[in-house]
This record gives sequence, C-alpha cells and structure tokens, in this order.
Amino acid sequence: MPVTIFDLAAWKARGERFVMLTAYDALTARVLDEAGVPLLLVGDSLGNNVLGYDSTIPVTMEESLVFTAAVARGARNAALGRGGPHNRRGRGAGHGPPRPHPAVGQRLRRLPRAGARRGG
Repeated sequence: MPVTIFDLAAWKARGERFVMLTAYDALTARVLDEAGVPLLLVGDSLGNNVLGYDSTIPVTMEESLVFTAAVARGARNAALGRGGPHNRRGRGAGHGPPRPHPAVGQRLRRLPRAGARRGG
C-alpha cells in the first residue's frame, strides 16, 4: 500500500521513527521500496554524486525532474521527497530570513509530470 503524507504525519505525531534514504535511479528505488523503506529522497546532492559537479549549485530543475521521474518509476509504495535545486535566494546576515524561491511552486506543479504522487 502506498505511503502518503498523511502516514508520515501520523507517524510523526505518534513519535514513531521511520527511515528515509536517497535514491537517484529506478533500480535503487525498487530495491529500497521492496525493502520497506517508506520515504525516498531525490536531492540536489545528485549533482555531486551522479552528475559529477563540484557542488549542488549547478543542478537544474530539469535535471532534478529527470531523476525524480526515474525514482518514481522504481518505487511502488514509498513516498517521494524532492529537494533542490536548493534555495539560493538567502538575503544574507542582517537582512531577515531567506525568501521562498519561485522554484518551490514549480516543484509542486511538476511533481506529477515527474511521475510522483501527491498527498494522499
């Protein structure tokens, strides 16, 4: 049965611990999903670990979506979380908290395009 955001919220409310692991491809996602890992993360760390960048900064939204789609195809039950490209709009010390990046809305709109399930 697919894990939903409501399951995660209920586990948190009860103080239950759960595992979250990173996956960048369908095969790893399938193995982790079959092992019962309830939450898979596709983070911008793929820049360093898969794409050969020196940092996570060069990871684009499109690159992130390609890998999110691959993980979504491999996982049948695990919930997916996608991070990055990270918030690069911090205003610096003394200038208040960072503002939300416009890409946040893009991420939410594009999750279905990447094959990820939303909500419950």
